[in-house]
Amino acid sequence: MSVDATKAQIQEAGQAFQEDDAHYRSLFESSYAPMLLTDPSTGQIIDANPSACTFYGYSRAELMGKTVAEINVLTSAEDFEDFEKAECAGAAGRRPVLLRHRLASGEIRDVEVYGRPVTIQGRPVLHSIVHDITERKRIEAQLHKVGRLLRMLSECNHAVVRASVDSELLQENCRIIVEVGGYRMAWVGFAVKDNTKSVQPAAQMGYEDGYLETLRLTWADAERGRGPTGVAIRTGKTCVVKDIAHNPRYALWREEAMRRGYAATIGLPLIDKGRAFGVLNIYAADPDAFDEQEVTLLEELAGDLAYGIMALRTQAEHARVEQALRRERDRAQQYLDIAGVMIVVLNRQGEIVLINRKGCRILGYEEKELLGVDWFESCLPPRAREDVRGEFRRLMAGHLESVGYYEAPVLTRSGVERLVAWHNTIITDETGYIVNCLSSGEDITERRRTEAAIRRKNAHLRALTKRLDEVEDAERRRLAQELHDRVGQSLTALGINLNIIRGQLPEDAGLASACMDDSLLLLDQITECIRSVMTDLRSPVLDDYGLAAALRWYGAQFSARTQIPVEVVEANPDLRLAPQVENALFRIAQEALTNVSKHAQASQVVVSVEARDDVISMVVEDDGIGFDPEHVIDADGRRGWGLLIMTERAGAVGARCRFESRCRGGAKVIVEVAR
Repeated sequence: MSVDATKAQIQEAGQAFQEDDAHYRSLFESSYAPMLLTDPSTGQIIDANPSACTFYGYSRAELMGKTVAEINVLTSAEDFEDFEKAECAGAAGRRPVLLRHRLASGEIRDVEVYGRPVTIQGRPVLHSIVHDITERKRIEAQLHKVGRLLRMLSECNHAVVRASVDSELLQENCRIIVEVGGYRMAWVGFAVKDNTKSVQPAAQMGYEDGYLETLRLTWADAERGRGPTGVAIRTGKTCVVKDIAHNPRYALWREEAMRRGYAATIGLPLIDKGRAFGVLNIYAADPDAFDEQEVTLLEELAGDLAYGIMALRTQAEHARVEQALRRERDRAQQYLDIAGVMIVVLNRQGEIVLINRKGCRILGYEEKELLGVDWFESCLPPRAREDVRGEFRRLMAGHLESVGYYEAPVLTRSGVERLVAWHNTIITDETGYIVNCLSSGEDITERRRTEAAIRRKNAHLRALTKRLDEVEDAERRRLAQELHDRVGQSLTALGINLNIIRGQLPEDAGLASACMDDSLLLLDQITECIRSVMTDLRSPVLDDYGLAAALRWYGAQFSARTQIPVEVVEANPDLRLAPQVENALFRIAQEALTNVSKHAQASQVVVSVEARDDVISMVVEDDGIGFDPEHVIDADGRRGWGLLIMTERAGAVGARCRFESRCRGGAKVIVEVAR
């Protein structure tokens, strides 16, 4: 029930207490929310409802033997005194007070407490309603953590774009991981193909204090190669040590790690063409820091880093190839023979002395129109002319560090800009005097646009998929809570009022008495309907007993509604998964059964849940008319909207969803997720 509705009910019942104590007691005893009655002068608990006993884990007698101060955990006594004063003044009832309460088990729970003074049989007492917000605070912390990881991933991706050499890229990524990601330390090591298969650190950031010198790591299957670093390189798979203090795999390095405040670590392989060439190691200050979602994001980061390293190495290798070509005398002809590359040769004045056909096509000119003209004035946009001309002059003056890869725009005859990736080399005469500059350029305009569009769309799709699940689940929770707290409370209060009125009617009331009985019956029907809607929105069976129990319950509801029998087969009845995974699988099953009722013309449905090795599979199979998954059109003309929803919902929790069907042969919805 909502706090406002509960307070209103208590107030109404309190006012009626002098006439009928049973109404107040019934309300107090039947409330879903934990409630306490305390003596305002001593803080002694004088009564507690069954929900409070269940929540705190004490019997009613045990709770009544305690004061509120004994179950409250606060930073100072003054905080609690302020709350008591607010309760006595009636101010606490208008807003929640955030406290921490200790249960009988010793567990500490975060709570919101709403309190107000009431008078019962002439005695002033404090009535408090307790709401457990521990899970809400945990979710808020998790969302903050995910946001931090996504910012870290975004900045590391930007570093990949900005870096010009791999050492710069590695150092910047380690810095971002520590400063933005909030980790204790990060370092990157490369696998050395020597006799001992050693690991060579290449970059590090964070609190290291000589730690890397103590490691003496190898990626061989030896004692010092069985930690996260060696395993990640050797197997090409992520290796996590969630608790350094107790994991035997980390015994060799535990003392030094713990002295520097490392509580957990992860080794992420850097892979190219299916083989690990290095490892990204990250250390956290808290045990169990690397959960499944975090590992997934860090693996994506490692994949992007590996791609950036190999791209920079490829670029460096390309530069070395260009340097070798510069030593050849017949460079111009060799470049002209390279298909798909723009070749331009400029003299010392910046005039075009040679351009190949590819260059003419890109610029939109005939070769004769370009020979002898100033390259910078004719073929570059005004905003880039002075900068590029300055680089050219330094190159022709012998400052060879300017030679290399760079990207610069060109201006076509039609006035359109194209982005070209350039490689420059100088041409000298027999005395070593620089006479020409030879440039090879590749038009990368469309490639850059496509890459940017793909990055934007991928990021957008990931965000939308995740947000869709979060919003849908939150909205279901909110609606169920609103129905429970507001509508349910109001109906309960209405029932109390109607019963009071019914009790006041004379025995010969006749029509009025019959109308009141009919109203009470109608109220019961409405209450039952509201409960049914609440259950559809958010199944308490799923939260309390797990996926298999929720599927059995929903299957029975579905069968009663559609007359289609549903059999639930569970190979592992006690299996529990992460809440978000259970919720996703349950919603997929709901969507699949909805499709069966609408389209399948089935006579039976079987829902099976099975754990095999490291994979959990759920199969929803019907014996209906089947369908073609590639040509499903919904009522609005969209292709496979229901199938897309199930696929995206599965993807949001790292699961894989596929469909099997044939005409007149029934259909299967198969979902598989790692344990």
